[in-house]
Amino acid sequence: MSRADGTVPSPLPQPHPAIRFDPIGILLGLVPAGFIAWRLFLPERAMTDTGPGALADLAFALTFWVYLLTVGAGVGCTVLYLVRFETDSAADRLRFGIPIGLGLLGFIPLFFGLAGLLRPGWLMVGLGLAGLLTAPGARVAVGGFLSLLRGLARLERSPRNWFLGVVYAVLGLSTLALALSPPTGYDDLWYHLEGPRLFLRAGRVYPEPHNWPANYAFTADMLYVFPLALGNDTVPRLFHGTFALAVLSSGYALGRVYSPSLAWLIPLAMLTMGQFASVATQAATDFVVACFELLGFELVVQHIRGGWPLNLRMLGLCLGLGLATKATAGAGVAAVGLVLGVWLGVRVLWGGLGAVSFTPADLLAGLAVGFIVILPWYGKNWLWFGHPFFPYGGEGAGEDVRLRMQLLFDYMVNGYGVPRSLGGIVELPAALFAAPIRFGLASPPVAFILLAPFAVLLIRRPPLEPAGFLAVRAVAWLAGSQQTRFLIAGLVVGTVLLAAGMGRTHLSRLHRVVRRTAVWATVVLAAYVTLLYGRLAASPQQLAVITGYESKEAYLSRRRPGFRALTFAGTLPPESRVLLVGDARHYYCPPTCWPEADQFTWTRLAMLADFHSERLVRTLKAMGVTHVLVSRSDVIFLSSHDPGGWFSRSVRFLYEEVGRRCLRPVFVDWASEVYELTCSG
Repeated sequence: MSRADGTVPSPLPQPHPAIRFDPIGILLGLVPAGFIAWRLFLPERAMTDTGPGALADLAFALTFWVYLLTVGAGVGCTVLYLVRFETDSAADRLRFGIPIGLGLLGFIPLFFGLAGLLRPGWLMVGLGLAGLLTAPGARVAVGGFLSLLRGLARLERSPRNWFLGVVYAVLGLSTLALALSPPTGYDDLWYHLEGPRLFLRAGRVYPEPHNWPANYAFTADMLYVFPLALGNDTVPRLFHGTFALAVLSSGYALGRVYSPSLAWLIPLAMLTMGQFASVATQAATDFVVACFELLGFELVVQHIRGGWPLNLRMLGLCLGLGLATKATAGAGVAAVGLVLGVWLGVRVLWGGLGAVSFTPADLLAGLAVGFIVILPWYGKNWLWFGHPFFPYGGEGAGEDVRLRMQLLFDYMVNGYGVPRSLGGIVELPAALFAAPIRFGLASPPVAFILLAPFAVLLIRRPPLEPAGFLAVRAVAWLAGSQQTRFLIAGLVVGTVLLAAGMGRTHLSRLHRVVRRTAVWATVVLAAYVTLLYGRLAASPQQLAVITGYESKEAYLSRRRPGFRALTFAGTLPPESRVLLVGDARHYYCPPTCWPEADQFTWTRLAMLADFHSERLVRTLKAMGVTHVLVSRSDVIFLSSHDPGGWFSRSVRFLYEEVGRRCLRPVFVDWASEVYELTCSG
């Protein structure tokens, strides 16, 4: 199929995904056995260990990450051939191939888990087979990567390019230093890492009754199973950072469509979101979802504006992987669908059905690919819980489960952001920057403040594709959970829109001066953020835990609020049972901790007991609870995102009623406190 300019794109430099046992394939197939041997001789260092063992962990993490990237790239490039993705650019093959390949690798642990074979040996066998069978694709990917490096070496030695090189090098090294330290993110320790670890312990994927988020669609989380199976929890952080880099590259690629001269500014502007690197180095899925949304949107944009063939199989694959990672990707699917649907509708109006560039068979094939990708993730929940979107849909069995679902839904959907009213919408732009805690602690890129005036230049002939995508994404975000991390794809597309306005030709002299000022101010902001992260990553405190001068336990005691309380809980008698209040991070919890499903176990128990202290104590005793651990910082955060007021009321009830009668403090520090339950019930 030719482009709009009449040229024909070259196919992948891989004639077919041939299964041939060449040396590269054999090497990729045998490497997992080497990782198993490595772990047998050099197991993961203990929490209290210091010394050179940390360097062995560092080497293992980096080596395993590079290996999985290589295999993922091989899988991705093979799939690009199978869906007939055509491009002349090695960069495009890598930008699409690596994320898609990594996402598909998550299916290996899923199917092994559903078959009850979720063991390190089987996982490494599956990984080795994937490397063996897709070695030709890995060759293509590695060759493309080397050609990109050679291309970078030939870039013009201009001051701007030197500056960009320094910024990306410093931020890249800083991200590595952050990612290689022990995980501390709230959601990571609640379910992104804890869920896969629960399944690994059980040797299977099962309907988890306590840790509800572990039952979500979780393609990326299952990718994290590979390093976790070999005792490493920093490689998942490196993977999330990899997807964050893919998001920045997608922003640049979209910018090249609408404003080629200022496309370089888009990733730089996104980096002025001060939490970008810290969110990127959490073992989460926010950048994974954003990556697949942007790849799907780019396919549509490049078809409309750049003459790419409309590859519906590829589109179904990208959007399907987004949905298989998180249900919130549904908003991105709707946004891409609207843009494509409106454009096709206009084409049909002006040119009839003959103007449509695909056949019904192509459409069905694209839908089938997307459906096949998402079916295992939502189908299992449908079978196990009666609804594909559990716990945000379906009917709860019993009052306790219904109350769980009600509290969680209210917290997620109504606990963040501004009121859904005209006043709230007017307040929104200022609130995003002035009160980021209302939006989940993260604020948008500060460069938005500098670039926002250029939106005026979009009034005449606005780029309709990004405008439509952003409109749908913003409306869905306003109607749902207003957390900034759920809007990353929208923030990228918004930056593309502003760059398109700035890049308009025939501007007045005043406009050119203002544009130059905004560009340089964005550069200065990005340099400032780079300096902050560089100083943090290069600090002795940050490097100490990576190099072995500090133990993991000492690092976590400094960086993770409540870790000392969990350490204390580990010293309690084995028959003890500790109920958490405000904290759901079970990853570092000793076996004495009661499973916290949704952050609201205490609240739910208080509500079911009708806030009657004696009745609640009897329930706690029946559960075997002997101690209560209160995380003060988390209590404060949850109380500020408590639309129904039930959580705040339950905390007051804990201190004023139950605490006064039945709780004796046995541990108190700056972040948390542990109480012994003294009443007999």
